[in-house]
Amino acid sequence: MMNKLKKLCFIIAALPIVVLLASQVLPKQKVATIAEPVSAIEARARELASLTAGEDGIDNSWALWLINAKNPLPYGYLPELRSIGVLEFDSRAAVYALLMIMEARNAGVTLTPVSAYRSVERQSANFESFYNNALNEGYSPAEAFELTVANIAVPYASEHNAGLAIDFNTVEEEFDQTDEFNWLSDNARKFGFIMRYPENALETTGIIYEPWHFRFVGLYHAKQIYNSGLTLEEYIGYCRGDNTAVDAFRERFEKSF
Repeated sequence: MMNKLKKLCFIIAALPIVVLLASQVLPKQKVATIAEPVSAIEARARELASLTAGEDGIDNSWALWLINAKNPLPYGYLPELRSIGVLEFDSRAAVYALLMIMEARNAGVTLTPVSAYRSVERQSANFESFYNNALNEGYSPAEAFELTVANIAVPYASEHNAGLAIDFNTVEEEFDQTDEFNWLSDNARKFGFIMRYPENALETTGIIYEPWHFRFVGLYHAKQIYNSGLTLEEYIGYCRGDNTAVDAFRERFEKSF
């Protein structure tokens, strides 16, 4: 009886050593992770993006392009265009727009582009029309110009002139209360698009809140911008190591709490 008791004590004492040795010799089982399901259409967008990615993994690096009043397009710039329905878009980005529209349709959401590429001549006409309407409403010439600049980009300063922006469904602020806007907010980045002019960002972007206006920047940068909450101006400043815009964003962000 005493011998059996001694053997049992020996086995119990040796168990930690056996477990330690087994952990070093036996292969460790991998913990299963549940990946977010990806549709065939989104997978196609990722596949196309991978074909343009460099060693840094960034796809469509050409698309991280700041176009605004301080960074206008080169005089005479004319993008190579491709049709997206009855409208036209930059040929390098058009397929992503079409895939996004298809994906939305499969989810029961109808995205209708109402404006995409816009010529400089059309941009000039839009600017003049808005300006004249402001004058007719009683604004002074100076006030009418400032109001117009905040609503209509000057020629060569519009992303539409580059064929990189799409206005969806309705050019009204109430668009942000629709299923289409909610879908875009949750999914546009998966196809390389961002909402370009968010709310309360006029001082940074120079343009009023436009929930209908989405801009192609590529899948990688769209995801980074979405996760950071930065505007394109702030994000490009961050990428270039210029923290001025980021600091201003941080200050505004902290004040919101």
